[in-house]
Amino acid sequence: MINQRPKQCGFSMIEVLVTVLVLSIGLLGISALQLNGLKQNQNALQLTEATFLAYGIVDRMRANQTNAADYNIGLDAGAAQGSVSGDDLMAWKTNLETKLPAGKGSIETVGTLFLITVQWDDSKGEFDPVQYQLETQL
Repeated sequence: MINQRPKQCGFSMIEVLVTVLVLSIGLLGISALQLNGLKQNQNALQLTEATFLAYGIVDRMRANQTNAADYNIGLDAGAAQGSVSGDDLMAWKTNLETKLPAGKGSIETVGTLFLITVQWDDSKGEFDPVQYQLETQL
């Protein structure tokens, strides 16, 4: 009688390597999705913060409506302390700088409308800064 061997007794080395390759490609895809999700979450956080800061200065302007014209300020302009509007603008500019990367803000008056612009850099200097604009009437 001839001894007959079974045709296959387990996995071959090639099958194991193909399995490891497919699994590693899948894990790389999952990590890329996770990284993209974290980046989008950071962008959403910055936009939410910009919105919150824009509405915050509008609330301060509404509380000081008699001096609302004093709130005009450019992106790179500093605010003078000593008045309510000056103190509000100093606090707003400080919050923009601390809560947003390279955060700046401006307020322009167009007739009875106020245009509040919040600008920040979320691209590490690779692209133009991001802007959020809010138009309101007091």
